[in-house]
Amino acid sequence: MKRIAKMLAVLAPVYLLGAAYPDARAEVKAEKDSPKASDTLESRPDQEPLEKARFIEKMSLIMEDWERRIAGYQARIERAASEVEEETGEQLNNAWRAAQTQWHALLGASSQTWEQTKAAFEQAMADLEQVWEQVTTEKPAQ
Repeated sequence: MKRIAKMLAVLAPVYLLGAAYPDARAEVKAEKDSPKASDTLESRPDQEPLEKARFIEKMSLIMEDWERRIAGYQARIERAASEVEEETGEQLNNAWRAAQTQWHALLGASSQTWEQTKAAFEQAMADLEQVWEQVTTEKPAQ
């Protein structure tokens, strides 16, 4: 029960963000492969507000995709309930919380802090992808 409460605390803000972008969920589902943050990240010092808005829109889709992936993995953990998966689930939760924190910072970034905040977000997303690959490719001990 405690684990479910933690999961809800982590996923609720992203779910609410998804409710603000109902068309984004359909776009993510329509894509054949999951988008990778590295495919959409570009850095230009003279970004216009429209380019920032496009970046935020693309990252919203990526964040929704991660929400779906993590929710699916959490459901698998609850079904399997093995110690190894609980530990890897905690690693995944930590990386996800860090990505969410940077995401919210990015949404509120000023033009003066945009590049630094964007770089921190990109690093958090890269870390999340690395943990995801590690967690989902490990074989549980039998």
